[in-house]
Amino acid sequence: MTSTIKVQNIKHTNDTTAMTIDSVGRVFQPAKPSFKLRGRTDTSYTPPINNSTAFQFAATEFATGGFTVSNTFSRVTVPVSGRYFLKTIIQHGGPGANTETRYMGTNIRRNSAYIASQLDALVAVADGWGSGNSYHTTYCETLIDLAANDYLEVVLGRSSSSDWSGTIYDDGTRGYTQFFGYLVG
Repeated sequence: MTSTIKVQNIKHTNDTTAMTIDSVGRVFQPAKPSFKLRGRTDTSYTPPINNSTAFQFAATEFATGGFTVSNTFSRVTVPVSGRYFLKTIIQHGGPGANTETRYMGTNIRRNSAYIASQLDALVAVADGWGSGNSYHTTYCETLIDLAANDYLEVVLGRSSSSDWSGTIYDDGTRGYTQFFGYLVG
């Protein structure tokens, strides 16, 4: 035996729409928690050796479902408990000739504790365009259970044996450098 429920909107008793199903079956959840930070106001920033200071993004592209972002664009506060997907993408560019870092750490922290880390080696490339024209992308992502009011930060740092002189690259519009996340369930 099968049953069919025909409904277009699911709402809370206060009349807030929680979910809409369109005529072809797509589901829309306008209040589902998600956020995206992008860019870097100081593009001359080179991540310090053994850094522990939170990275400052340039702007909030969106923060829905109760996410809040600090006025320095460095801290995001989680609205509700649940499982979240988080990812940061950092574009490094303009390295000095013959510079390298053995370990560029791209990290995500929850309440000042590291929850995800990715180490990458970055080496300047000299080609037909000359030195200082190579770009390197570092990533870090995780799927994790978070509690309401947890806060999230990105931290970039390089190894103590690094002579990397590259900077953060972002033109402010294309999202070369970003941090985003959303509630999965």
